[in-house]
Amino acid sequence: MTEDISRNKAREKYGFKSNLGNNQKGDGYKYRGRGILQLTGRDVYTRFSQYYNDYVNPDADFVTNPGKVASSLKVAVISGLWYYSHKVMHNVDIGSQTSSKTITKQINPGAGKAEVHKRKKKFDKVKKNITDCQ
Repeated sequence: MTEDISRNKAREKYGFKSNLGNNQKGDGYKYRGRGILQLTGRDVYTRFSQYYNDYVNPDADFVTNPGKVASSLKVAVISGLWYYSHKVMHNVDIGSQTSSKTITKQINPGAGKAEVHKRKKKFDKVKKNITDCQ
């Protein structure tokens, strides 16, 4: 039952979204968010697969087997670091004044106010914990 609900939500939200490269029936669910930064869409899975093939394992195929992005902590972390590098580091001059909203909008351009606020609270908590460790 839960699997059906998730599949329907992914299909509705990400179905035939051309900006995600989802152009075949089932792509919305097949290329739903996975990894620590939730890779989403056929295009992103294709680009990550190419990167992973070039630098980590030439035999990995995350387009044919997108579930493998979440198959191990190593792949999930590498996917997140790759995504952050390409979506944030190449697009934002990050400094002490960079807001969590700026970063959130790079990672998820469709994030609404509630999502931005939620991420800011998490960022502030992490920042405080890091500061407390010094």
